[in-house]
Amino acid sequence: MRVVQVPVGTDTGPTIGALVGGWIVDHVATRPDTVLGLANGSSPAPVYAHLVDAHRAGRVSFADVTGVLL
Repeated sequence: MRVVQVPVGTDTGPTIGALVGGWIVDHVATRPDTVLGLANGSSPAPVYAHLVDAHRAGRVSFADVTGVLL
């Protein structure tokens, strides 16, 4: 588990989305058979946006990833 301290009053969505999305991209690069738990709602949207951007840019493939909808 990683703990991240974000200053209060900042727009945390894009910051956290890029940070967590980057961790996921790095993990999938080393473990293509990763299982991701995918939550619904608006909170994870910045993370998912980062993952979509990384995929479109060719930085990650989710071909062997298993997604579990929560």
